[in-house]
Amino acid sequence: MKLTLKQAVMSIIVGTLITLPLSKAEILLNKTYQTVKATKSELLCLAKNIYYEARGEPMQGKIAVAQVTLNRVTHRTQFDASICQVVYAKHQFSWTMEKHREPRGPEWLEAQALAKLVVQGVAHLPNFKALYFHNLTVQPRWNKTKELVARIGNHIFYA
Repeated sequence: MKLTLKQAVMSIIVGTLITLPLSKAEILLNKTYQTVKATKSELLCLAKNIYYEARGEPMQGKIAVAQVTLNRVTHRTQFDASICQVVYAKHQFSWTMEKHREPRGPEWLEAQALAKLVVQGVAHLPNFKALYFHNLTVQPRWNKTKELVARIGNHIFYA
């Protein structure tokens, strides 16, 4: 039995324990983020970034936003060294500059589960090296100097 990523996320959300007999060939984990410190509070910062930046986007778009955040953490010479520091760095993610009510509902539960899955390497976009993204509704000046990586949903991603 193979599960889609959305089914796996939803099963985590509702607390279902999944035990599948997988061979080593079927387990393709992304090990890029093994060095990222992911405490409970760090996972909450990542989940909030997924929720506020990618709520309503396709699953790939949510994963991409999470990977941009983690890619920045792994590029410590250019960005801050922790998830929360990256998320709350000045003028990096627009939602942090405004007051928002606390996240809630099924989309919040999904964002929390997805944050954990991305850090663990279970949910990932292979070879996704993006460090920046923006919504299609804006035209930032910085995008002219970056390499286009992908367009997913309402976002464009750059390295």
